[in-house]
Amino acid sequence: MRATVAVGTAVAVLTATVSVATRLPGLAGLGRLGGTALDYARGPAGEYFPLTDSFVQDALGPSFVRAPVSTAPIALRPGNPSVPRPPAGASDGPHAVPPRDEVSADLRNDDFASAYAVRGLPYTSRSSEPSDRQPGEPTSCASSGGTTWFRFTPPADVALTATTAGSDLSTAVGVFTGTTLTTLRPVSCNSDATGDATTTFSARRGTTYWFQVTRTLGSGAVVFSLDLRGTTNLIREVDGFDDQATVSGNGRYVVYRAEDELATVAGNPCVNPRSSSNAACQQIYVRDLRTGATELISSPDGGETGGDENSGSIAITPDGRFVAFYSLSSNLVPEDFNGRWDAFIRDRATGRTTRVSVTSEGDETKSGGAAGPIAISADGRFVAFESSAKELVEPPPGNALDKVYCCREVFVHDTATGQTQLVSTDEEGNPDPDSYVAGLSADGQRVAFVAQGQVYVSDWKRRRLETVSVAYTGFDVSGTCPSGQCLSADGRYAVFQSAERAVVDDTNGEVDVFVRDLVSDRTTRVSVYSSGAESHPSAELGTAFGTTLVSAAISPDGRHVAFSSNAPDLVAGDSNNRFDIFVHDLRRRTTSRVSVLDDGSQSRNGTSYQASVSDQARTVVFTAEAFTTQEASGVGLYARQRPDL
Repeated sequence: MRATVAVGTAVAVLTATVSVATRLPGLAGLGRLGGTALDYARGPAGEYFPLTDSFVQDALGPSFVRAPVSTAPIALRPGNPSVPRPPAGASDGPHAVPPRDEVSADLRNDDFASAYAVRGLPYTSRSSEPSDRQPGEPTSCASSGGTTWFRFTPPADVALTATTAGSDLSTAVGVFTGTTLTTLRPVSCNSDATGDATTTFSARRGTTYWFQVTRTLGSGAVVFSLDLRGTTNLIREVDGFDDQATVSGNGRYVVYRAEDELATVAGNPCVNPRSSSNAACQQIYVRDLRTGATELISSPDGGETGGDENSGSIAITPDGRFVAFYSLSSNLVPEDFNGRWDAFIRDRATGRTTRVSVTSEGDETKSGGAAGPIAISADGRFVAFESSAKELVEPPPGNALDKVYCCREVFVHDTATGQTQLVSTDEEGNPDPDSYVAGLSADGQRVAFVAQGQVYVSDWKRRRLETVSVAYTGFDVSGTCPSGQCLSADGRYAVFQSAERAVVDDTNGEVDVFVRDLVSDRTTRVSVYSSGAESHPSAELGTAFGTTLVSAAISPDGRHVAFSSNAPDLVAGDSNNRFDIFVHDLRRRTTSRVSVLDDGSQSRNGTSYQASVSDQARTVVFTAEAFTTQEASGVGLYARQRPDL
């Protein structure tokens, strides 16, 4: 029995999705867009291919080769036939090989010879074990104090940051190369009286680096962390908290909404809903993080101007070629007369914009309109959108039209066949009232949606439904995920937020972020410290806002979950009393803060929220208010990027 819980009002402004795959057979061409035929080729398994792969080559590199699509039958799991069973011998997704890069127990690494070998990045340990200094140790960074030792050998040339941020006492961290204690050569060092010693250095592939962590003064626990040196860059200033951004799966392209920046609609300005005067329209743009180029998306075919009304809600394919969005504009496609919010798809390779919130006959809707999150399949063929328009599909037999379609429903449009399908239904095929998009799998066959306060995944072709918001007891709990980025590319992992007790050790009484594995029927809480300890709201902000500000987003590979929280106990050294963006790695079971300044230090000013994460969490895009010390006010879009290791 489904619980009837009201969906929060924040859903209306929290939109964006990314739904991609790490192994793609190639870009699928569009067999038919809005009733107009396009050129396409067929692959060996009947899949669609465009006649040119120039866009794929540009995004993925000249060595990219399309692999044929497997025609082997999919093994389905008994009791949950909507999700494929992993093949025999395959790893268990993000939960396979779960080495902990967080060490919660005190290490026995007091001497150089017993230096702890760091197995993967990011790495963090916390130790309150007493330590001393053995004879012959270096004194270049600290002349006295007990020491502990760590070592790491990078498999590639990278920049690394070593820090003791979060320690309870005065500390120092020194970096050395060599093979024995007597042959160590200093690389860098830093000390800090407050326990936040930090040093960044360039590391060479195959070279072992030794880290001497010194307790210079005081007593208490010492934290040591090692990670790749990332960069945080401002993409652009935006107009407010409801502006949206999402990153492509390959981490190269960021699609966002902002006031008109590249094009002007002469003589027909929009009325900005946040202003009492006429202002430029809200348009959709794509920024190439590699070249810095910006491209207008909410535009007619080959047009030099943008839409004549506001646009919003965005999704992008993994290679950045296709962008889906909503718009109130009437000039994006011919014969748009309904004056409603419609869903569109833009092919950046051809410069073509097509309306997808149409009936299977290609007709526009006359009532209702599109709104909320939107999602797109990896090849751009399927678009999941929401609408309250009654004309999109025929009602099921025996249901009155006004009763069935009283509210928002979720639909999938197939751009290859032109068909529009209602997908937010229960097991009997009856529509769920007030549903909104929560995600779409890479193949477009599984749709995550929220209805009546719970999260579901529908295999809409097989007409099979599974509840995502499920507790460890097996019973449903209330849940939501309004980001539109709540489903992994393979449709196996889904994210939900809930204030209910979804895992056995959930005792904080706060809204937490969970991941549901639809194959193993396992629910995991991810808004936790790397040791697994649960979080608690900031004493300064918690009463007013709770712990979690906005919905989480899962990476296409299903391994990383990004979320915003004001909890000060998710990472060591979090003392800014602000909402920050965190990323939890489901494989390593570690939580890292990514809304940090370019040097890795925390922002002390504004709130960070609305994150989007690429594959491997190499790029995390988020919105933040007064993020740097130079910004007294204002809101900006930022990209935190980590290099490959």
